[in-house]
Amino acid sequence: MVKNTFLIRFVLCLIILVAPYTAFGTLNAFQDLMRQKNWKIALAIKGELFYLTPGGHCEHLLETNKMKQSMLNYPTYSPDCKKIAFSRHGKYGDRLVIHDFSNNTEKIILESSMGIRNLSWSPDGINILFLTKFDRERETFDLSIINCETRIVTSLTKGLVNAISVCTPSWSSNSEGIIFSGINGKIIKVNVDKKEVQFLFDGVCPTYSPDGKKIIYRKGKHHLKKMGSNIEYVMTGFKYYLYNTDTKQENYLFNGRKTFGLFGVETWQSVVWSPNGEYILFFKTYDIPSEEHIFIMDVATRKESLLAKVKPFSSGAISWVDCSETQTQKLR
Repeated sequence: MVKNTFLIRFVLCLIILVAPYTAFGTLNAFQDLMRQKNWKIALAIKGELFYLTPGGHCEHLLETNKMKQSMLNYPTYSPDCKKIAFSRHGKYGDRLVIHDFSNNTEKIILESSMGIRNLSWSPDGINILFLTKFDRERETFDLSIINCETRIVTSLTKGLVNAISVCTPSWSSNSEGIIFSGINGKIIKVNVDKKEVQFLFDGVCPTYSPDGKKIIYRKGKHHLKKMGSNIEYVMTGFKYYLYNTDTKQENYLFNGRKTFGLFGVETWQSVVWSPNGEYILFFKTYDIPSEEHIFIMDVATRKESLLAKVKPFSSGAISWVDCSETQTQKLR
């Protein structure tokens, strides 16, 4: 019994000593790849747009919004990395804006008093999806897309996007389908051309891998929680899963209820895939101190590392793109 106790303690001590170095190795490999591939990660913090450096620092992506007359949110890079779209929220509604890095110009392609949020640029570069028309009674959004050139808006679904577990919908690799958190806790897929809706399986916040062969999503339970003077929906006890679209198999990925600190609170963000499909980003929000912790995970090994600590940013307001010369040449 004494020998067993000693052995257990020895193993635990070894894990405690080795784990940080293993995580550090994962982080170093990721940071090196981020530099080599020229990966860009954009996020919105308190109404301004930033990009995340390999070292985990936030730098201004666009000019600082000094006047604070509008809030910039939900950035999404174009596939060729030459432009970025975002929602500008002002006194009279939202505007969908495209910023061109080549000539440092902006153009407004849509204005709406019904909201423009959770943007995502299609892989073929033709359309941008967004959520709009929040229904407070049913707790739902409508899903629409806009053609970046013609500015024609097409409504894909009405009242099917779950506003309780709202996350940015995800494009398939061929830009023909979109998956999102649907009503009744179901993941829904809609065909862009035919507007056909398919209920897939239970879960929320689904995200396609870049090749479209995998989907990461989570399962859990909702409950009401008092947050200051407000009552908000919180998801607890959830786990992340990896679904193979070819084999139709679901595999457990990791537990979303891991505690990284005393005041950790789960957030609504879906995970974000790296452009090569080898890593994912996921998030934790902390009440004390008030900040977001951004983690990266190697999908194959399940090893994770803390990448950055930033001020709280908007749910779904993050975009990750490959800006390497090789990738941009493929898209020309």
